[in-house]
Amino acid sequence: MMGTVWTLALKDLRLFFRDRTVLLLTIFLPIALSTVFGTAMAGMMGGDSTPTRLQLLVEDLDRTENSAKLIAAFEERENLRVELAGDVEKTIRNGHGTAGVIIPEGWGADLAAGRMPNTRLCVDPSSYISRQVVAIHVAYATGSLVLDAMGDNVMGRTLDLLEFPETGRDRADEILDGTWADMDELMNQLEEIGALGEILNGGAEGDASDEGEDSVAGSTEVVDDAASDFDFMAAMPTLVGISVEEVVGEQQSAPESGGASHAFAAMAVMMLMFSVMSAGGTLIEEREGGTLMRLNLAPGAGGAILMGKFVMISIVGMLQLTVLFAYGAVVFDVPIFSDPVSLLLTMIIQVYATTALGLFFATWLKTQKQLESVSTVVILVMSAVGGAWFPREITPEWFQTAGLFTITAWAMDAYHGVLWYGKGLLPKGNMEGIWTQLTVLFAIGVGLHLMALRFYRTKFVVN
Repeated sequence: MMGTVWTLALKDLRLFFRDRTVLLLTIFLPIALSTVFGTAMAGMMGGDSTPTRLQLLVEDLDRTENSAKLIAAFEERENLRVELAGDVEKTIRNGHGTAGVIIPEGWGADLAAGRMPNTRLCVDPSSYISRQVVAIHVAYATGSLVLDAMGDNVMGRTLDLLEFPETGRDRADEILDGTWADMDELMNQLEEIGALGEILNGGAEGDASDEGEDSVAGSTEVVDDAASDFDFMAAMPTLVGISVEEVVGEQQSAPESGGASHAFAAMAVMMLMFSVMSAGGTLIEEREGGTLMRLNLAPGAGGAILMGKFVMISIVGMLQLTVLFAYGAVVFDVPIFSDPVSLLLTMIIQVYATTALGLFFATWLKTQKQLESVSTVVILVMSAVGGAWFPREITPEWFQTAGLFTITAWAMDAYHGVLWYGKGLLPKGNMEGIWTQLTVLFAIGVGLHLMALRFYRTKFVVN
């Protein structure tokens, strides 16, 4: 019994190791995926690797020495990639930025006169994680200038936000003023050890120096009750004169279905690729089973066989996307009727490009095992770098660049344009159209389609 078991096992092992492509993917696929995702997560979460530099658009309407100092303070932040822009609101409204600062005219004069200058921070509400991180960096950089000029005023704003009673306010003001230097030093220490993420999630614990803890002990006793419900990180922008404004597309307010829209767009892109790869594999099965040879003997066969597969897979793909988005509209209020024509065109072009990708792999690879292995790694990597799993703007810069070479990124941008920003096919008003994304997506599909035809004629057509 055991002798037979070992004989059959050894036979299967020989067959397995004979297929070098499957062998390499079995060994190196986990390593490759771990490297890709490990690099992305390390960049997002900090650590020993180079932190992700989040884009910050800056529009300087003041153009004074003080506004230049503020921009320089932004540029000193290691996690920010500052880009000067002409119209921050329009840029974010069209989905080309997560957050942007507008320095209004008179900002420098207000600071010089001891008045709290107003700084506008425009954010894209769909980029929840990255906008939080950008906001805290902007607040800290702005505070470094504002506090030097008018620290007492900021302390008073803090007590106002705490709704601190008038009785004891003078003493509380003295304590806050006396411990600000220690707080500033503590914030520097937290940033150096990478504890910003802990702050955003509710505060770092236990890493402050004993001296810093002793210096704020008196302050804790005075303001503990008032501050129990006070979210310092959420209020920090307000303390230094920053007004946070959510910028959306054509909608009057951010759609409540924003998260669901992203989720359904991601599933539409990723799951369609899995379905197409599976359907394309029937071409290999028919060749291995001899069915394809018999079909090639029929009059007018040849390229018609591949086109028949193309039409069949496209119909199934459109059915899958239609049911998926219809379900999303009914259950999660995904706004599929905001511009149904643009959404339908996006679906058609995405199905075309994805079908071409599936048939390219089906005609290029030799066996069903190779197709399953290669397609899995390609789909997973494309989904990761293309923005289906996590927002591309919070990933390392090389990740964002790599995404431009995937179907996923262009399809996700087109879906986001229609479902979140309210874009149409062509520009209208201040809104851009999605024609660029669809053109690139269609061009990718044409290229893959031509390569699939070439491999098909070489390997599948009987002369």
